[in-house]
Amino acid sequence: MAVTPKNQTKKHSHTGNKQLPRDNFLEHLRNMNRRASCTTNHYAANTADRNINAVMANKDGYDVYFISFPQRLFRWVMGIFMLALGIVTTLTLFDLISSCSASTGFWYSPEFWFFATGSILMIGWFFSKLKQRLFLHLYVLGHELTHVIFAKLHLGRIVDFKASADGGYIATDKHTVLISLSPYFFPFGSVMVFGIYELLALCVDLPHKSEHFLYL
Repeated sequence: MAVTPKNQTKKHSHTGNKQLPRDNFLEHLRNMNRRASCTTNHYAANTADRNINAVMANKDGYDVYFISFPQRLFRWVMGIFMLALGIVTTLTLFDLISSCSASTGFWYSPEFWFFATGSILMIGWFFSKLKQRLFLHLYVLGHELTHVIFAKLHLGRIVDFKASADGGYIATDKHTVLISLSPYFFPFGSVMVFGIYELLALCVDLPHKSEHFLYL
């Protein structure tokens, strides 16, 4: 997440909390999200008010401001609207894939099976917790580097940067919606993989089967 130095434009950030026991799949997802949140974030002292905190980095500490009820209501309405949009988009995507598979046999293509194999392996890593801190560190690093890239594209200055398996943040003197939401629409890992693959393809003759590993 990105935080803005004091006396600059304030930025909303997600709150963190103590981890809960990992009793089920949803709890596991929530815990991973908390660990990836900025460690400087915390709930308000009066949690009964259900205020959302945002922190502003400065050398002496952090300024905290609270989001009003109309602001929270507006964000809930926008969240529900985007959820509906996401559902419609997903259903449309599956409808197009189904139509395509009827004529081209998409479900039997190497691209689909290698991608499905990669997905199954990722699920296995997720539940087995194999190299969990390594993968979590890579996730947080990619998340924060995406903020850095978009801050730089907006001619912002990076004041501080942190990325670890326990969380991360950047501090910048620039704040826009694109900088804030960049990790959620810019797939850093995928862009890096495709970029490296294309560079290799330009420099050397890759074997035909290499595309399968790209899909994986």
